[in-house]
Amino acid sequence: MPVPLRIEGYSDTFPWGKEWWNLSLPPGWQDWVDLPLAEVCARIWLSNNQAVLRAARELAGDGVLVRYEDVKADPAATLERVAQAVELPFADAWHARELPVVMTQTRPDPDKWLRHEREIHRVLPVVRDLAEQLGY
Repeated sequence: MPVPLRIEGYSDTFPWGKEWWNLSLPPGWQDWVDLPLAEVCARIWLSNNQAVLRAARELAGDGVLVRYEDVKADPAATLERVAQAVELPFADAWHARELPVVMTQTRPDPDKWLRHEREIHRVLPVVRDLAEQLGY
């Protein structure tokens, strides 16, 4: 990292946590290096989702909004919708396999957030407007 991280719950937990970051770096991330991990994650979620929605509005033609919950609940149906939206053939092989687990400390679980419910409620004001707009 070009600046040292001092993120409570990250920099003080992992030996590499002051020098290496595991998520995206949206504009303004340098202002977050002293915040608690939950707030950094909330700001990254907000920034990334705002960027995706902004880009989606600028796209010409039909698009499809894909939610994590949809991919997790029915990856084949969700990927088929995406394939149709971008006019690509849908491979039958997609029906037969589960999505791979990538860059996670624990397996995906729709109730995983409950383990961090207190922290999420604390940072909810940061993301509330967009989360409600997205149906959360």
